[in-house]
Amino acid sequence: EITLRFIFKVLAVLLVVLFVGVYYIFVLQGRKKFGGFFSVGPWSAIKSVIWVALVVWFAFSVMGSPFKQRLLQLDQRRLNDLQNIQSQVIYYWQQKQSLPAQLSDLVSPLTGYSLPVDPEFEQGKTYEYSVKDAKALKFELCADFDLPMPKGWVENPSYGGGVAVPMAGSPDVISYPYPGPGGTNESWDHQAGRTCYERTIDKDLYPPYPKPAAQ
Repeated sequence: EITLRFIFKVLAVLLVVLFVGVYYIFVLQGRKKFGGFFSVGPWSAIKSVIWVALVVWFAFSVMGSPFKQRLLQLDQRRLNDLQNIQSQVIYYWQQKQSLPAQLSDLVSPLTGYSLPVDPEFEQGKTYEYSVKDAKALKFELCADFDLPMPKGWVENPSYGGGVAVPMAGSPDVISYPYPGPGGTNESWDHQAGRTCYERTIDKDLYPPYPKPAAQ
């Protein structure tokens, strides 16, 4: 899908360059027709408008409207924010050997960390956090998404359409495959509307930091 977007963008640019270039060559040479296809005149202008309209329509049918792209960007920002909060929850556990009781516990004037807010917070959308099982280190993060995202795919328009690449721990990842069996803890697919992600901290993967030795 991403490859098709790139190809169509290139073809659209080439078509525009071709029509503009041929038109000005005809004007400079005083020619009215070439090869039985290109011509200069009212009918040619009408055909050009039709061609451009078809290209624009086809581009929207493949890439989606600007409004849809904006919604995708907002949803990707929400995923990035949730991933950021998840990392802070894990860091909190490693520091204090307990889960934060609420999101505000993560705020730290010393480190300068402040909680991210939903891009549409003025519409009442917020990020939610709850402790499901303190002993098992299980917690839940929730957000309200605008569009559904297919299983195993996350799209980030920050590349301007970009290229699909495997997930490698970067927030700029556009897409990534689902983890292997038993690895669904890092899945971020969602439906439109409120979606919650249940997470459990693995003590072996994220051991607590050792306490500083007493002086």
